[in-house]
Amino acid sequence: MAIESKQVLSVEDTLQSSPFFCVILYASRFRFIPKKGVGMLKKYVLGLFLGITAAFASGQQKTIAFFTPWSNTNAVLYMGGDSVATMTSLENYCGWFKATVDAPESDFKVYFKQTVGFNYVGAEGLVSTEPTMATEIALDSVMALSDTIWVQGYKTDVPALFSKYPGVLGDCPLKKIPVTVYDWLHGTKGDGDGSGKNGDPANGVSADFGSGGCSGKSKAVTGMVEYNLGPNGVPVRANPFPENCKITDHLDSWFLPQVIGMDTAGNEYTNMTCRDLYVSLDDDGFWLAEVSKDRISEGNEKNSDGMFLLDDFEYLDDAKTVPNPYFDQLKGTKIGKHNFGYTAKIQATFEYVPGQYFDFYGDDDVWVFIDNRLAVDIGGQHAQVAGAVDLDTIGQNTGNKLVPGKTYDFHIFYVERHTGSSNFRMRTSIDLHVDASIFLTSDNRNEGKRFEIWQINKKNKLSCNYDANSTELDTIGGVSTFTLTGGNLAGPEILDVGTHYEGIVITSDSTFYIDSAAIVSNVALAPGHYFLEITLKADPSQKTKVEITVPSYAVPSVAFMKTDWTILGKNVSGDTAQIGEWAYATYQVNIAFFEEWAKVNNYNRKINLSFSDVNIDILDTVDGNKINAVNLDANGKATFFVRANAPVSGVTLTAKGAAAGVSVWTDLVFAAPPVPRVSNAIAIDRNGDGRADSLYVHFDKSLKQKSKLDSIQFTFGESFNTTSKFTIVNENDIVITAENLTPQNCSGDVCGFGSKVFTGGTSDVYVGSLNNWFTYEDKGKTGRFYMENEPIADGVGPVILTAVKSKNNNGNVMLLLTFSETVSDESKKNFVQMFDFLCVRSGENRTPENPMLQGGTDKTMLLIYEATAKDAVLPTSGDRVRFTVDGIVTDLAQNKAHKENPWVVIAGDQELSLESPNVVLIGEDPYDIIKKDSVTQALLIPNTAQNAQEIGDSLGVQGSLVDFDVSKIMIEQTQTAVNHLDAFIESRIDNTVHYDTTVTSISEEEALVQLFNDIRTVVVDTSYGFSEETVNGILDGAINEGNYKLIVRPEDQALIATMVEANVDASRDTTIAIDEILSVTQTDLFDAIRQGKMDRELLQAGVSQELIDAIKNGDVNEFNIGEYRSGEKTVISGDDVELYYHTRYFSHLGEFVGDYSSSIKCSDRDLYGEEGCLKTKGRIFLAWNMRSNNGRLVGTGVYIERLEIKVIVNGKKNIHQVRDKLMGVRRKGGALSHKNSL
Repeated sequence: MAIESKQVLSVEDTLQSSPFFCVILYASRFRFIPKKGVGMLKKYVLGLFLGITAAFASGQQKTIAFFTPWSNTNAVLYMGGDSVATMTSLENYCGWFKATVDAPESDFKVYFKQTVGFNYVGAEGLVSTEPTMATEIALDSVMALSDTIWVQGYKTDVPALFSKYPGVLGDCPLKKIPVTVYDWLHGTKGDGDGSGKNGDPANGVSADFGSGGCSGKSKAVTGMVEYNLGPNGVPVRANPFPENCKITDHLDSWFLPQVIGMDTAGNEYTNMTCRDLYVSLDDDGFWLAEVSKDRISEGNEKNSDGMFLLDDFEYLDDAKTVPNPYFDQLKGTKIGKHNFGYTAKIQATFEYVPGQYFDFYGDDDVWVFIDNRLAVDIGGQHAQVAGAVDLDTIGQNTGNKLVPGKTYDFHIFYVERHTGSSNFRMRTSIDLHVDASIFLTSDNRNEGKRFEIWQINKKNKLSCNYDANSTELDTIGGVSTFTLTGGNLAGPEILDVGTHYEGIVITSDSTFYIDSAAIVSNVALAPGHYFLEITLKADPSQKTKVEITVPSYAVPSVAFMKTDWTILGKNVSGDTAQIGEWAYATYQVNIAFFEEWAKVNNYNRKINLSFSDVNIDILDTVDGNKINAVNLDANGKATFFVRANAPVSGVTLTAKGAAAGVSVWTDLVFAAPPVPRVSNAIAIDRNGDGRADSLYVHFDKSLKQKSKLDSIQFTFGESFNTTSKFTIVNENDIVITAENLTPQNCSGDVCGFGSKVFTGGTSDVYVGSLNNWFTYEDKGKTGRFYMENEPIADGVGPVILTAVKSKNNNGNVMLLLTFSETVSDESKKNFVQMFDFLCVRSGENRTPENPMLQGGTDKTMLLIYEATAKDAVLPTSGDRVRFTVDGIVTDLAQNKAHKENPWVVIAGDQELSLESPNVVLIGEDPYDIIKKDSVTQALLIPNTAQNAQEIGDSLGVQGSLVDFDVSKIMIEQTQTAVNHLDAFIESRIDNTVHYDTTVTSISEEEALVQLFNDIRTVVVDTSYGFSEETVNGILDGAINEGNYKLIVRPEDQALIATMVEANVDASRDTTIAIDEILSVTQTDLFDAIRQGKMDRELLQAGVSQELIDAIKNGDVNEFNIGEYRSGEKTVISGDDVELYYHTRYFSHLGEFVGDYSSSIKCSDRDLYGEEGCLKTKGRIFLAWNMRSNNGRLVGTGVYIERLEIKVIVNGKKNIHQVRDKLMGVRRKGGALSHKNSL
């Protein structure tokens, strides 16, 4: 700090009694701030006092990630001999802690210290004395490679430095602590120990709960338990007992189980159960567990209202057949009622380290025992109270102090005795350990070590209860999974049963063998520290690990090579050579083994590749698949390609193998390319049908000079083929239209790049993507560039896709509208004015009532209508709707609905309406209805303006006007099928550019050839276990890949099979294949349907067989599907919908007069003509010929018509109604002459 020493001394003298200095002294009494750290804090406080801002001389900020070789706490970071930060846990990287600091330009050195304890990690590794300047860890070399420096500490070796995460995880700073819980009956009878009260002695142990006894209010009641824990592992009620502590007679039994239930088989159940509590490492290095009304610490989120562990303990057995008599749901705090009245016990062990500390804050009774001695005493019923203990003070008055390094027992006993709230917070620097269910045994075998995995099972007892004599233990083989990390591995590797890297042998799922010498002799793994993590399959939370140290020995290293295969070096700087000049261009990179003695084997053949910047892809060919590794050939060489997808600088390329050294190419730069870039692009819908049919792109540079745009590919709703069918306008712009790109998609009013309606996004503004391929020529040089994922703005306005009418329980009409995209909130506010309707009533278009309410989510809107008058017009099936064209409706991108946005036919349940004339005068017979023999005759009334009375008067007969459109059923059935088809297509269509991830490997035949070549080049010899006869035979050519099974002995054949399998495994790699953008379009799906490949899936998705057949025979295709969706066409045959009617006529006295039955189909030419009911519209009048069945003419009077109507679709009855109507008839005298009349 830039302060003269005189000034510091004089100011420090004046601060001895200041509050700042008190803070320093308070902090120094805890061992989290080492001596030098206190000095640093003093200087900082002095700086605050003087108003001076001080900082290290720095070049840039760096993050240091440190893997601690200890698991009890975090670490303090030291720079320049002073503590600069308490490191915090690195999220998602268990065992790692981080701190961000200002790094000096050079001589960047650090070391680390336990926050609790006296261990340090410096350049010499884990030590118990503070490192000196000479033994600090120098970070200069790694600092140049990355902004994050990874320092991995080891217990028995010097720390390792990495510029990238080394793939190793340790213990997570989140521990699960088992809790044994005992439920007691709180009761609802009130406080006190009187008869019938909660504290009535007749209630036994539960009398101590819910009684209000032993209340300390805001203070604890001390002295309730003896100093030493009882022989059964629970507190002992003190004698003498505090006089003011009443109704607490059964304390000795609070933490012991009590039988409270039995099932039908006679099995007994107690009030004891298990729960879990999680402790997490906070930023100060304390282990914290808090479950209170104010805060929930990490891992305990399910207890969101406080420490209520038994809210789910309603039954004593898993089958939920034995109720818990002590379960009571009483008043809660925030989220409901809780099961009050319980005790809880936590037990663990720990290794004492001087400086450890424990504190508690909560309610009610809490006792903490350390080494079976009372350490924290917070008894009684009270509000939240604090208690703490510095472990260094335990036994200081008796001489029986804790011994550093020794393991001690730790117990917490927690009691919740009364309603109100339940709060628990413990915070400690003690590293608590609970009994693990997994452990290893080992013994030395030959050159290696054999391990066995064991699992501890607790028989017939709760897994959380560890009391003496309370648990029977059963030790069995621990069936586990195995994961290898560390060293030069690219990432974690799952190891199956078998031999791995020659010296790691998984002999079964519960045994394994480690032979480091075999790893070295076979050059199978690079020197370093590896970790074999063993996880119990029965309980994945139980795991342990074995560290495998591969000692230093000579392994080959990889060198970067020039195009002529001359060496660039193992560590190449961008100042010396660059891979390439431009971003978006593809460049070749060669690598090979550096050492002349290096030989390729199964383990060093695969070289893992990575860049420090995610914007750079590694490819297997110029335009090939994304990869993350390459395999060296028999000569130790490999080639790959790189492409930066953005301008980048300061990038590092790393190449390393499991059994090969690490090589880096640093300070790589890929500059912005000289070719044009997209300034803006927008997709437009010119005709308003909801399909983008034009794409306009503006580039920032000319397209007619040095840069040539070869082709483009774009995605807007769906992905389209790469094309060069664009027009260059004004040098910097291109235009592409659907008429040029996809002319098959344009006919009539429909035109779009795709046949699918797509206008934008559901929750966010949609952005399409554009990929461009350029050729650039300048001064005789040619470069090719590929720019991907340039944004395309959405310029397409919304349309309505479907409209369905229904009724709610109140009789109100509901209209559910589905949009092509989400419309803006501002549009929804104007829901009354959003739509245009075509509601034809009595021959004229009528404006419907305004909707009362609107609801819905995202792309749907529900409008609710209520009739305000008898003749009110409400939207119904067969009406049409679309967005209004006055600019009110906009989407999330603020595109207005197009002025030609399409009309949609409203579907939904059609109501059948019947109406008859009141009185009809019979006289004239202008249409010869009376003269005909049919009692009832169906007539089409095209004039929708006429009512039933007007029709009866004009015809001169009585009858029933049936207002029901047969064609609407056909339309609705078709629209339903189309909607299911739309949903099916939406689920299958590929809407975005994507990459296919594929695991690849060489074939067994290729692996066999590789093995024989290795033997011929003496890479593999008798040291691998082959007999001399087999090796010599292959070298001589007598044995080859084709005849070896006939010649070599069985042992060698088995070894060949094993090594072939190893070669295949070693070659296995994950490649990310760049799809050619276009994968599945709507046209692809229609082609598959036409070929009959998707019938079963379509039927399962609800698509009707009629629609499937219509697609197959060519009636429906991807280009005219909109006509079926809108109701202009139907896939239902005119013969498939039938309206059946049966009329019966009676006199007003109930005497039968006559009847008639028949049916009407949409295809009936006599009624609808040649075009059928879809084109010929009108209502049906069932005219009565005014005669009885025997032909007699009816007389003046009142008659009753009973009309039965059925609507049948494809043989299934849709509507069935029977209605009675009164009909008035008056005869006109002398107009008709009939011998017989009624």
